[in-house]
Amino acid sequence: MLLGLRTVIYPTASLEEAKNCATRILGVKPYFDQPFYVGYNVAGYEFALDPNEDPAADPTSYWGVADVDIAVTEMVERGATVRSSVRDGRRPDPPRNLGLARHRRARSDREPPL
Repeated sequence: MLLGLRTVIYPTASLEEAKNCATRILGVKPYFDQPFYVGYNVAGYEFALDPNEDPAADPTSYWGVADVDIAVTEMVERGATVRSSVRDGRRPDPPRNLGLARHRRARSDREPPL
């Protein structure tokens, strides 16, 4: 069902600080660098920073699937919870991206955001 990880978006309170840190760690400059979103291409995957999301929130992961509707149905049957409506770009050819619920760790186990 899952075709592979496509994108991981990290929320951040300080975009410049997070961008500087990510650039050093990843060893590449962002391919997209705007005040509302910074994106890196890392081995064909999207690593991104979003200053518009709650910095206390976990990263959001997007997985490629052949059919969004079937993937959501199967994930719910397996115990997943839909937390927001499905938003899909509906490109004419698959694969499409499906954002899946994140595993929530106990607050004490969370690592600080970038």
